[in-house]
Amino acid sequence: MEQTISRTEQRARVYKLLSDCFQSPDGEIPDRFRELIGLLDQLHSGHRLEAQDDDIDPDQLRLEHARLFIGPFSLLVPPYGSMYLEQEEHLMGKSTQDVHRWYLSESMETSLKEMPDHICIELEFLYLLVFRELIAMQKKPSADEHRARYRDKQRQFLEAHLGRWIPAFEKKVREYAELDFYRNLAAAARLFIEADMQELRPC
Repeated sequence: MEQTISRTEQRARVYKLLSDCFQSPDGEIPDRFRELIGLLDQLHSGHRLEAQDDDIDPDQLRLEHARLFIGPFSLLVPPYGSMYLEQEEHLMGKSTQDVHRWYLSESMETSLKEMPDHICIELEFLYLLVFRELIAMQKKPSADEHRARYRDKQRQFLEAHLGRWIPAFEKKVREYAELDFYRNLAAAARLFIEADMQELRPC
């Protein structure tokens, strides 16, 4: 049981680190990324990614982040699920509304002033679901039942939302990124999410 709890703690931390790393950069992002790669190696040792060893200036990262995910002239890599899931690329489509309903179901609040289907918020929601799974594991006598419910929610959300659009998102990052940092980060996100979806599916 302790090993299972430890793995769940690691999964929660990975989702949190991914969410933080896709936000507007600060000086701690390279360290967060190194921690992320270390955790991924523990969880899925077959997915080898190199830790970021470039001495990247925080200003460089901020410029690259803005160029890829914000603009100002064009949105090279939209960080919004609806831009990949809707037949016509636009914000606040049916998929965005469904994401918002998911958040309401768990009473999630976020400090990010973004659309509900922003990659950082979807990752933050998955962190919340895994964290609540962890809490459920520590409660008796209905721990198994509550844990199964939260794992099922994680699987359903990934299959309906982030797990569906993360491959296309990573492809765009690989196409447009000039710094290896964001290519590596997007690859880490895709590899982890695909592996996590597989792990969450019933045997």
